[in-house]
Amino acid sequence: MTELVGREGVSAALGLNSAAGQLAKVTGPALAGVLIAGVGGSWAMAFNAGSYLCVCWPCC
Repeated sequence: MTELVGREGVSAALGLNSAAGQLAKVTGPALAGVLIAGVGGSWAMAFNAGSYLCVCWPCC
């Protein structure tokens, strides 16, 4: 990480990374609940699969 932000920015970068992870842990399940309530569990799983493929597609 020091190559990306330099030695003086490591602490701030780690804090920002931690905050982003915590935000994802809170908003992910909340968004899933709203999606399940709105369109149903099957469509929520289809959306999840589609979003996973969109992330993984460039890696192929």
